[in-house]
Amino acid sequence: GPRSPSAMKRSRVWRGPSPMLLLQGLDDDEVPPNNAEVMAERAQAMDGTAVLKLYPDVDHGELLLALARSHAGAAPVLRDTLAFIAHPPSRPAQPAATP
Repeated sequence: GPRSPSAMKRSRVWRGPSPMLLLQGLDDDEVPPNNAEVMAERAQAMDGTAVLKLYPDVDHGELLLALARSHAGAAPVLRDTLAFIAHPPSRPAQPAATP
């Protein structure tokens, strides 16, 4: 059965902003691909943990459907999402402060 939250062991604690995964179909006519590219650049500049995945020949609806196991072969969206969750990017090392 389900365990209580207090009984669950946390294997990783993320401090600070969480990593960001951006998924974008290049044939999307709802959200222009440039929007995701700009967002990824800005997020990457802030904390270095943004990941942008672009999918050629995939539109807005197809990207969402690809998250369903029954449509997982259409584009690797589900696989990429699960890989990101399993292995989120690490924040770049901060330079040591100078005295």
